[in-house]
Amino acid sequence: MESLSHAQEGLQRSSARVRLWARPGLRRRVFPGLRVAWLPIARMASALRLWRQRSRQRRTLAELDERLLRDIGVNRLAARQECNKWFWQA
Repeated sequence: MESLSHAQEGLQRSSARVRLWARPGLRRRVFPGLRVAWLPIARMASALRLWRQRSRQRRTLAELDERLLRDIGVNRLAARQECNKWFWQA
């Protein structure tokens, strides 16, 4: 049997570690609270993205002229009411 060089042994060990960490579900068992800890942060980031999107859309709606508002089927009063909402209001 041919002996492996030091570099080849290290490569085999590191690939075995990668395979170990690549197994599905292993991270959940090793760090069970990690997903729970990040969940509120992910929800807050999602809410912030939504609020920013609403703010941009309402600002754009406020800049539309009568012709473009008619084109999308919205009158000036409805556009003004939508633009006067706070960013967290749906």
